Amino acid sequence: MNRIIGVVSISLLCGACALRIIADDLGALERGTISGTLRVPTDGWARSTVFLIREDVGEDSVVASWSTFRPGTFSFFVDPGTYYLAALAAAPVDPHHAERPVAWYGEPTALRIGRGESATGIDVDYRPGRRSSRDAARLEQVLRGPSVRFALTARRVGELASLDDERFSPHAGQVGLWNPGLFAEQYGWGLYFLEPYDPRRMPVVLIHGAGGYAREWARVVSQIDRSRFQVWAFQYPSGARLQLAVDTLGDMLEELEARHHYGRLAIVAHSVGGLLARAAVGQPSALSWARRVCLLVTISTPWRGQAMARLGVDHAPFVVGSWIDIAPGSEFLRSVRSGALPVGTRYDLLFGYRGGGSIVAPGSSDRKVTVQSMLDPAAQEEATKVYGFDEDHEGILTSEDVTHTLRRLLDGATSPR
Repeated sequence: MNRIIGVVSISLLCGACALRIIADDLGALERGTISGTLRVPTDGWARSTVFLIREDVGEDSVVASWSTFRPGTFSFFVDPGTYYLAALAAAPVDPHHAERPVAWYGEPTALRIGRGESATGIDVDYRPGRRSSRDAARLEQVLRGPSVRFALTARRVGELASLDDERFSPHAGQVGLWNPGLFAEQYGWGLYFLEPYDPRRMPVVLIHGAGGYAREWARVVSQIDRSRFQVWAFQYPSGARLQLAVDTLGDMLEELEARHHYGRLAIVAHSVGGLLARAAVGQPSALSWARRVCLLVTISTPWRGQAMARLGVDHAPFVVGSWIDIAPGSEFLRSVRSGALPVGTRYDLLFGYRGGGSIVAPGSSDRKVTVQSMLDPAAQEEATKVYGFDEDHEGILTSEDVTHTLRRLLDGATSPR
């Protein structure tokens, strides 16, 4: 009975089509994860790519890739099988330095993934001067082969897109929650521009929550003064572990800062997206981009987690990765404020209180998240101001009062510090 309650409750929390998506791809339940950290030289190297190489009947081939602007985290959703990890650093800034250093996991070491198994905490690193073993030389040969051209690159930074795009649809949001691997294959992770970059206008980054999608922001986008602001949308599979989303967001913002040298930056995030935004701006690795964040606004964010996520982790027949992170008391929730807000960053907290209790949020709530979770004392203490609205969890994004408040906060962000 508890398993049934767990699945049904999380389905109610995140969307009615969830069970259909799961039923359409039962193979997703057999998938595992390979994730870790890429460690390559940082001086003069612009980008690196981790390649997932599958050993199949004696013939190796690249089946996926993950690019990073700087050394950072990577993640692959994989079917059962045997895999190797290798990486190439991008061309250096110095054109006379033609070497492309290769990194790999172990010496290298095979990763054997069974049904639903994962390998995490993997280091893919480059150590200058080490001798290439026979297996390492074989991997280097694979990276020079034709399979690299067909590798899936699920990372899009600064790509121009419209909110009408299918990847920003409600269906895409549900796929991202219930089947992150399929989302990565079909849509990719991305920080998208809704219009060509303009150095005269301040970027406003919009971040959706669990089961969310960029099109949810249509009402907010329509009310933003586009003569002074340009909108960027962060689209990610919300069923993935949240620290990966935090690291990816930071990596993408760092790449865009290096590419465009934008000035000030505003971030507006809904629900679980607020957790990502707060964790990202406080990370020691945030570097220069975080110092440019002049305004952070979170809307209906579950600072203390969601009790139904704990029920799903404990009793559901399968576990979505992000449930682990939004379960009350999780390691991720404890780490969200491990770093302070950058100096000069104004933070405002918005929340809704319409509807009272529900099956997924008993007591006072917005029908998805309890008021107690949204009004965590530590979050209130950081906030310059707290705003409450008579809206539910989804309706708060289309509220005229909320869009008016956001316009006023953005107006203030353009004023000289």
